[in-house]
Amino acid sequence: FFSTYFFSRLLDTGPHGTQTPSYKFDEVKRWGDRLSNGILGVKELIIPINHRNVHWLCLKVSMANKSIMLWDSSGEKESNQLYLNTMLRYLKDKFRATSPQEDADDWIAQWTTLDDSANCPRQYNGYDCGVFTIVNMTLLAQNIPLSNTLYEEQDFQNLDTRRRIAYLLWEASSNRPQPTSTNRPQLDRALPSKRPSSSTTKAGSSSTKERQKRRRQNNRRVAVGSNRLRGKVTYDDPGPSDQLITLLNRKRNAASVAIEESALPAMTQRHAPKKRRRKKASQD
Repeated sequence: FFSTYFFSRLLDTGPHGTQTPSYKFDEVKRWGDRLSNGILGVKELIIPINHRNVHWLCLKVSMANKSIMLWDSSGEKESNQLYLNTMLRYLKDKFRATSPQEDADDWIAQWTTLDDSANCPRQYNGYDCGVFTIVNMTLLAQNIPLSNTLYEEQDFQNLDTRRRIAYLLWEASSNRPQPTSTNRPQLDRALPSKRPSSSTTKAGSSSTKERQKRRRQNNRRVAVGSNRLRGKVTYDDPGPSDQLITLLNRKRNAASVAIEESALPAMTQRHAPKKRRRKKASQD
């Protein structure tokens, strides 16, 4: 397969397709040079054609049979001969560039061209030419000969052909979008299982000192979404930079991280505990 840009560069008709066609071999003379045997060494070459930015058709080059065939879903047209002759001229120039010692005129004289649009499934609307071209190229690549009864325009709607093509293009794309945030696990799954409290694991209730110690630790923790806040620092706050650095580097518990990840978009403010004041030593 050649890119859709091949004929647009080989036969330039301007950015809007309204200018007189101009043959420019130098624009595509290096196409296919990376192949081991060159472009003339392939068995077949299938090329899509964008006709003046308003219509799509395709042609196939058979190196073994030395033939060029064209299929247009809107039927045979005199303008199609321009693409057949242009492709024939390109092959001649390519042969002359790769085999300068050979006679290019004798070699190209063995080739034949044919507008086989009469055996192409017919398009009756003005917007399905691209789908016809993709389907025809897919069938030709599988060595399935085209005929005007092979499929009909209505089959595209019945078989949901456009959606199938879109899926194949998406599946083969290297720029597929990553799964969205909707595929993330739910909050209840993201949260770690709660550890049993010491009151249930140990006999009796906790002492007053233990309860006060846990309370102080909870008060110092940055809890996103909690209603127990000791202070607030925003990105616009001109407060001390060391306080902000301490906040950003503070360790977080797993539940707090899970809640924040599931509550995207990003927060516009962060909560920080209030600085503790040291008690002055009493002087006797």
